[in-house]
Amino acid sequence: MLRQSTPLGVHSDGSRTLMVVFFGANDATAPDYFMHVPLEEYGANLRSIVRRSQEAMPGVTVVIVTPPPVDEHTLSQFEWYAGRNLQMASAYAEEAARAAEATGALLLDLNSLMLSRTNWPNFLGGLHPFYLSSHVPMTVSSN
Repeated sequence: MLRQSTPLGVHSDGSRTLMVVFFGANDATAPDYFMHVPLEEYGANLRSIVRRSQEAMPGVTVVIVTPPPVDEHTLSQFEWYAGRNLQMASAYAEEAARAAEATGALLLDLNSLMLSRTNWPNFLGGLHPFYLSSHVPMTVSSN
């Protein structure tokens, strides 16, 4: 249940409430790892989150952010590596894009944006993006 203390959605001054949905990096683990969520279930969950939010907050602008790429070399040094790999991360990013298209949400394709940079592993601590704001220009696009 979503509770609100201030009006949500489109405000009288024309401003909008923005909701960012950024899931998938922890879902895209090896199937036997406790945090794994199957790809189809991940997509269904994203669609449900967006649709329920749109119903509860008419006029809300939802932005789905794709999971980032995975630097397997760096990640393999950690015990929480959990079989993450670039191919799986990209599949979850593609599913996030399909969810955005299906729900009318905006998409920030962090996966593709980072992979388009030759030095993309420099922006990751293996999995979690950092140091992005002043080095990678980002735009949100509608589908």
